[in-house]
Amino acid sequence: YDTEEDRRVGDRVFFPVWRGKKAWAYFQKLNSLEEGVLCEGSPCEVFGNTIGFFVADKFFITLHEKGLAWEQKIIDLFNNEQYRPEYLKINPRGRVPALVTDSGPIVENTAILDYIASKYAPQLMPKDPDLRARAISLMAWFSNWVHPSFTHISRPERFTDDPAIHDNLKAKGRSNFWAALQEIDGIIGSKPWILGDQFSVVDAYALVFYGWGKRIGLPITELKNYTAWAGRMLARPAVRRVLEREQNVLVQ
Repeated sequence: YDTEEDRRVGDRVFFPVWRGKKAWAYFQKLNSLEEGVLCEGSPCEVFGNTIGFFVADKFFITLHEKGLAWEQKIIDLFNNEQYRPEYLKINPRGRVPALVTDSGPIVENTAILDYIASKYAPQLMPKDPDLRARAISLMAWFSNWVHPSFTHISRPERFTDDPAIHDNLKAKGRSNFWAALQEIDGIIGSKPWILGDQFSVVDAYALVFYGWGKRIGLPITELKNYTAWAGRMLARPAVRRVLEREQNVLVQ
């Protein structure tokens, strides 16, 4: 921690959870955290996920980069905990993630990342107005198009009540998701980080999609720029700590 104030950070973060053997293994691993973990010195409740690609990666990476503490709460989507009255008080839309601060809840990926950077890690968002606008624009695209494209693959029931068209939705989602990954590859180009020379929350966000692509068997290594960038991401200690603790597909 940089300061005693950092040690006392008590924001609560709500994320989804999936059940299964991996979830329990992850819980056991997190329940025996090593010295220097983020929740040291402050209340911290950590429960397991998942299936190898956790949507919270980007938040954990951002928090780890600064060395902040937080309290994590898991919302079990399969048991519809997102619709329970106590959670609807936090986000009436019944969606995750949400970040609860002293001034109230913050929802939506882009807003949460911008808040964490602005309040605790300003080095993770550009100061230049033009570059900052580009960062927000990219994260909005990630949230509004790239992520939903993948959701068509993983949860087609969100988009139709007719199971007969699930396969078509999955196929279209896969096509759209792959096209988005190719676009990210072009955006990275020869730059060290997505915005240029500065590592930012945009990089933390974009790593999630690279992992998802690998998880579902897309030819992700054909994307040379994206793959080289992912290697640089994995060389960052904060990133590797997060991925190893959740047994992410990128470090298996």
